[in-house]
Amino acid sequence: METKCLYNVKLNYFWKIYIMVVNHADRKKTLAIT
Repeated sequence: METKCLYNVKLNYFWKIYIMVVNHADRKKTLAIT
């Protein structure tokens, strides 16, 4: 039970970082296009 909770926390953290990186990359692309 504890390990599953820890896994979920890690997964949530990973997704937050991933979305942040993707959003940053998208902004860079948009800036490059304009």
